[in-house]
Amino acid sequence: MPRTRARAPSSSARQAAVVHRKVQTGCILWLPAKEDCLGGGARDLDEGCYAHPVVVLWADAKEAIILIITSFDSRDLADRHPSNRQVRALHLPIRPSAPHPDTGHQLALRAGAVLRKNSYVKTKRQFRVRLEMLCPYERDSAREYRLRQKSWDVLVEYIKFTPPAPTTAMMAAPGHAGVRRGATVGHPPRPALFPPAPAPGPAWVPPPPPPRRTRAYPEYATTPASLLLPAPYGAGEERRAQDRGMWNGFPRDERRPLLPNNVPEPEDSPPPTTCEALVVLVVGILGVTLLGAGLFYVRKTLGA
Repeated sequence: MPRTRARAPSSSARQAAVVHRKVQTGCILWLPAKEDCLGGGARDLDEGCYAHPVVVLWADAKEAIILIITSFDSRDLADRHPSNRQVRALHLPIRPSAPHPDTGHQLALRAGAVLRKNSYVKTKRQFRVRLEMLCPYERDSAREYRLRQKSWDVLVEYIKFTPPAPTTAMMAAPGHAGVRRGATVGHPPRPALFPPAPAPGPAWVPPPPPPRRTRAYPEYATTPASLLLPAPYGAGEERRAQDRGMWNGFPRDERRPLLPNNVPEPEDSPPPTTCEALVVLVVGILGVTLLGAGLFYVRKTLGA
């Protein structure tokens, strides 16, 4: 009896195998052509995304979030984009592809598994598709292609991926934020323009102001400056009472009487007469003459 070759499972059978088995994060699946997908393709997927392997970022019982894997028609990343570093940053190589020419990243599969071609994960866009659209990477659905744990951590950190809110049938790691269809990632989210408003609380009451500090100045009642200041209210009577017992700086009982002012003033002398004036002139002339004669005699005596 001739042997019959085992027939490869059809695309619909392969897709049913994916639906009925547990899909884990980091596994490599196949996205068939649009016409071969159960229920038709997804409207968010471009035509070039079909018939390519994909890596699963998150999956539940009905949907999955995936990244497209490309081989660049068996060309290396550095050869395909030799001068565009920004485009190279949007792809991560999978071993045995060469490490990333700029960052040195290189993803690897578990158990030494390799893909049929040198492939690269396109990290720019994430797509949400129905789980029934996917099928195993190989026709033999028993073999599993999945990223190593270290490579999975590198991929998640590189694209800043956060899984959606957990559900009862979720197969991925827990998260707290969702990813919309066709979202562009690869960069951390921008911070909010304004900080969130604080939670309402009791009305704030300002504390009372601190007591005002005053400086105490001593009383300098005996200084001359205190005598220049106006007397306080009610001190006039006391000051006048003190002045009643004082006179000219001395107590009234010890004051000294002034000298009597009864001494007669001297009378004016009469002016000198003519004779008296002549006598005074003659006496002056004689005195000068005698003084000159004496000086002449003394000079003559010394000269002899």
